[in-house]
Amino acid sequence: MNNNDAYRRPSMSSSSPSTSSSTAITCATGPMTFSASDPDPDIAAAASVDALLANELNKLSFQERESINEEIHGVDVRNLGVEETPQLLRESFQQLNVELEQIRPERVLFDRSQKLFGSTTYLNTEEFRIMFLRCDLFDCRKAAIRLCDFVDLVHELYGDVALRRRAYLTDMTELERRMLLAGAYQVLPGRDRAGRRLLGSIAFDAPKSFSMQSRLRLSLYCILSVLEDVETQRKGVISVSWWHNVTVDDFILRGKVHKRMICFPMRLGALHCCIPSEYSGSSTQNNNKINPGSSNGVVLSGLSEIIKAMFVLSIGPKLRPHFRMHTGSAVECMYALQSFGIHSDQIPVNISTGRLKTKQHSKWLQLCQLKEDSLKKYGYKFDRIIECPNNKDILFGRGRPIMRHPGNAIMRNIVQSKLEEYSNSRSKKESILVTWDVVRLLKGKYGARFLKEENGENNGLGWVEVSNDTARSKVRIAFRDARTKILKSAEMETANNTATINTAKDNCAVDSTNTKRKGDATTVSLLSSNIAAIPFRKIDSQVQHNDSSTSAFLAMNGNQSTNTGKRPRLCQTYFNFDN
Repeated sequence: MNNNDAYRRPSMSSSSPSTSSSTAITCATGPMTFSASDPDPDIAAAASVDALLANELNKLSFQERESINEEIHGVDVRNLGVEETPQLLRESFQQLNVELEQIRPERVLFDRSQKLFGSTTYLNTEEFRIMFLRCDLFDCRKAAIRLCDFVDLVHELYGDVALRRRAYLTDMTELERRMLLAGAYQVLPGRDRAGRRLLGSIAFDAPKSFSMQSRLRLSLYCILSVLEDVETQRKGVISVSWWHNVTVDDFILRGKVHKRMICFPMRLGALHCCIPSEYSGSSTQNNNKINPGSSNGVVLSGLSEIIKAMFVLSIGPKLRPHFRMHTGSAVECMYALQSFGIHSDQIPVNISTGRLKTKQHSKWLQLCQLKEDSLKKYGYKFDRIIECPNNKDILFGRGRPIMRHPGNAIMRNIVQSKLEEYSNSRSKKESILVTWDVVRLLKGKYGARFLKEENGENNGLGWVEVSNDTARSKVRIAFRDARTKILKSAEMETANNTATINTAKDNCAVDSTNTKRKGDATTVSLLSSNIAAIPFRKIDSQVQHNDSSTSAFLAMNGNQSTNTGKRPRLCQTYFNFDN
């Protein structure tokens, strides 16, 4: 069976204008019905949704709206959480256990997990329960209710096995694994500007056999994998939904999925919905891996407002202020995401063709498989491997992504500030002390880790922390590169100045030569014209005197002078003053 068979396009009859059926989307304020026979149901739906959003935003104070806006843009996210202390953690675990015991008689499945597996279930571990505490900012009552709701959901999806351990990839069906491998749900590479992980959902028309339970299984697996990171538990995640050609049947099902995901132990900082109207390429036919049957891979005209209504009504009142919708071309959607601290390289969609990128996603799945194999075989987690570095970490390697990493930028700034001290070191020992100071500063003040791609156990699928000596070597190379850059810059500037001076000299020489030649020609021309205008008198043949001398001088009357004793003035020789 071809992998693309899973993405065959269903019939469009449900969204045809000639269909008289209606679709109801319910929310806390009541049902909203969209009838395909209405002249323009999108306008009415959009008006109702916008009114709902405006009403809920008006209920918030100015400080609350500003806090939500900053969280969406990734500004000052670290202050949104609670400062964790050993005493707070100890008291919170105790209080959470008390709350769970109080509601245990009412929550049948949680009670079942305690009776069947007792202390061996992962539900009782502090590592698992702290995710719910951090999600609800250590409100133990809310965390207990969320945990019991989560138990109800995972039991519905996997049965009793989900009460004992977390679900594995092997617990999924063949269709679910194929959909996951195709990139329908992705953990995107890197983080946003605030250091939060990114979850990607590529919306498309899935086959009817891809039910709501299957969608929840894939979402649950991706989210729990991301929540293994402590920083993600504290700061939350960002969800990016990219919509291809989707009909009404599919996004109504997605709305039901959104409602069931509310019990997941994650803080959603922002929910971005991107609906591209076109791609920059002229044609994307047969290039869209998600939906090969679509002509251009974009959402059909007239459905964007209904999709907005589905999102707003399904995510609940708590998350609605965090929702942002982006429309326009694919490039415009990318630019909109960049304003929220999400780089365009992190979105797994080719903006020219609409084709889905799965290279990084495949590497992530391989790492997840290695972790599960290690847990099954050896009974412990693959904790040595770091799947996604933090923004403060310093990465080894080359290339634009490494140079652009925030931690590497911090290191370069510190190295630049201490470059003079390093250059003035009179011995090798002093230069080594400077590099150690930088390592201690990065690790102590900034909490940075020096990470290098692991090519042994996981074949480059993750990162490992290096030793302090290797970290100092990285700093030493940074000093060398900074000094080399300055020297090259100085040499280039000197070469440019020399070239400028030489060019100026050459220009001056050329101008001088041209001026001189121009002056000579003018002088010759003037002399020629003046001489031509002077009246010359013909001089007769020279007369030889008795003393063998000759005279070519004229007397005042114009006759040849016979007086050789006194030479007349030169002007008297050439010019005629008779007149």
